[in-house]
Amino acid sequence: MSLKKMQSSSEIPAVLVIESAKFQRRSLCRLIRAAGADRVAEAIGIKDAERVLAKDTASHWLVVADPELIGNDGIPALKALADAFPVVGTLLLSHRRANLLGELRGQAERHGLDFIAVLRKPVSAEEMGTLLLQTRRLQIPGRSADTRMRILGKEELSECLRAGGLRARFQPKVDLDTGCPVGCEAAPFVNHANGVLSFASFSQALKQLNAQRVMTASLLRDAAELVGLLRERSLGAKVAVKLGADMLSEAGDAASLDAYVRTLGIAPSDLAFEVTDGTKAASSFTFDDNLARLKVRGYYLALEIAAPAPALGEVALMHFSEIKIRPSGNTPRDWSAVAMSHAELLVSARKLGMAICAVGLRTEGDLDDARRAGFMLGQGDLFASALTAEQAMIWAVREEKARSFADRTPKRNRAS
Repeated sequence: MSLKKMQSSSEIPAVLVIESAKFQRRSLCRLIRAAGADRVAEAIGIKDAERVLAKDTASHWLVVADPELIGNDGIPALKALADAFPVVGTLLLSHRRANLLGELRGQAERHGLDFIAVLRKPVSAEEMGTLLLQTRRLQIPGRSADTRMRILGKEELSECLRAGGLRARFQPKVDLDTGCPVGCEAAPFVNHANGVLSFASFSQALKQLNAQRVMTASLLRDAAELVGLLRERSLGAKVAVKLGADMLSEAGDAASLDAYVRTLGIAPSDLAFEVTDGTKAASSFTFDDNLARLKVRGYYLALEIAAPAPALGEVALMHFSEIKIRPSGNTPRDWSAVAMSHAELLVSARKLGMAICAVGLRTEGDLDDARRAGFMLGQGDLFASALTAEQAMIWAVREEKARSFADRTPKRNRAS
């Protein structure tokens, strides 16, 4: 029985084949159509794949590719593609012998790539048909098109908040010279009937409910859990929680935050507060005063900015110990150009002895570029995607021992 007779075409994702060799690409497309897929597109590489997916973001896509033919950054490139577009899963193909496929599978798992199988070439129509049938039940929390594109309304979010469904996941941060884990940033997710939804799915509803402080309290609660796990294993990595300008806009905000943190049983030195949108504060005096009070109490303060950089002088920067730069967009970026676009700010930061972190590293090429551009710290899917507290602790323990990113590329140039 053909796959078309077993399920409707709407239940089968569109398939995108990425293959540089024309003959192999066309042969694989014919095989996938024979296996039951109604819609098959093709691309010769990642850039071409981005163009194909950008034309139709409404469809659910299954990506079929041999990562070793994409280049040295094959797995990270496929991960970045899945994060930027509605990709519900990836099928990895390889010419490796069967006993060596486990190594490719392990690499995909380490990078957090959602894949449905790793198959040795050539694949048969029967194998492909079985895998397409599996996509009928494919649900990937926080990654599938259904969950990533789902937008919550006020009522839905309110119900999730009442049920305690707003939880943190953590993305690690690494010292680019040593490979040592130095921190984990808490990111808000909502446990919903449709899956695990990222912040983009409920940011507007959160504003409408004026529940930013509820979200911060939830993130701090989960951050305290991770702090406890890390300290049990004598790991000194700080756990970071974002603070918008609204969280520091009223007199007494710093005292309230500090009081809540202490009820959680952790010390200020265990936490980092990452401040965003500082230039949008209603009262710059109150904002600066709260920052100064948090610093005096022992909190590590980081300033996260996106291109273009805000106009901040050295006086405003003196509260912070770190600058985090997050370029806008999902396309590959030249980190040397990013550093140049923030040159004045980074010179001031280096004068003050601040650490400089590149946010959004996805490939080993990104890692090399960021080091050469003078970034000291790095964060992104190259190291790990958003993890639960338990997963983040396991990752930190492993990387503390392995330092797997320490010797990937030459040491960065520290010259300012």
